Amino acid sequence: MLKRARFHLKRGNALLGLGRFEDALASYAAARILLEGPLAGRGNLDEERARLHGNRGYALTALGKLNEALKSYTAACALYNGPLAGRGDLDEERARLHVNLGGALAALGRPADALESYAAAQALLEGPLAGRGDLDADRVVLHVN
Repeated sequence: MLKRARFHLKRGNALLGLGRFEDALASYAAARILLEGPLAGRGNLDEERARLHGNRGYALTALGKLNEALKSYTAACALYNGPLAGRGDLDEERARLHVNLGGALAALGRPADALESYAAAQALLEGPLAGRGDLDADRVVLHVN
């Protein structure tokens, strides 16, 4: 069951990378059924759940389904700030999540909330992730918004 969940998650990520957002969402739905159903009690899968919700939010945002995206981003934030808090190896994902969440909030006409999310991303990008040139695109998004 765990292998199937990870397969659907990886498949969704590949489809997301190809811009096939509806197909990615279908794969994420299959992964979600397993991760939040039969595998729900396994805390060691919180990282997979956080990625699932964050990437699902990105796909929903790309399709203009901002309210649904906001729910997914919020679920991912709850995991990153809860059971996964303090994991420095996840700072990059956490920063990107806050950038994406800020974009969705801004598009929903919630500028104060968007600024709060962007500030969280900026704190990571200028703190523990400072000097990482591969994250310059995320920094540009923050300065443009």
